[in-house]
Amino acid sequence: MVNEVPVVPPAPWLRQHGATVHELTCLEICAGAGGQSLGLEQAGFAHAAAVELDPDACTTLRLNRPGWKIVEQDVHHFDGGGYPGVDLLAGGVPCPPFSIAGRQLGADDERDLFPQALRLVQECQPAAVMLENVRGLSTARFAGYRDQVLGRLHELGYQSDWQVRSASEFGVPQLRPAARASTAAPISARPGPGRPGSGCG
Repeated sequence: MVNEVPVVPPAPWLRQHGATVHELTCLEICAGAGGQSLGLEQAGFAHAAAVELDPDACTTLRLNRPGWKIVEQDVHHFDGGGYPGVDLLAGGVPCPPFSIAGRQLGADDERDLFPQALRLVQECQPAAVMLENVRGLSTARFAGYRDQVLGRLHELGYQSDWQVRSASEFGVPQLRPAARASTAAPISARPGPGRPGSGCG
């Protein structure tokens, strides 16, 4: 049974209707040409940085969002220490290691960037984490791998869960199912109360 997805109006809509919504910040890895980036922006997140390796994708991002900090760099070499306490670390890490269209090598595939994403979680200690991948990651074949990711997030102080969601559940006219790890640090584990840039009020 699929859990009901709570529908929360995006921050810009809330602001237009008189609500006070503090600016939320995100650090996005594997940003590509900006599909997820636009969704984060529409949800009210301001990009502290968008990290992407592909030069053409970075050019697209810079043309469309000249005010954003676009970091053209391999995630392996990116240091998250310069972004302490961002509200969200987000990323659609490469899918080939888990895709049913490929060899499904998982952790044995050099393109697996979940370890790097977890390193960045440790370095920047965001309030929440959202990592996305193909539905193939949700299969029994990768149950142990999913548990390892959740286990590491738990060690870092996060309450986490894997869910398969379809874009159609969020008003997008396509199925596009994807596996997502959604996490949040317990309130007691987050950096000091009233941390700038967090929460609604």
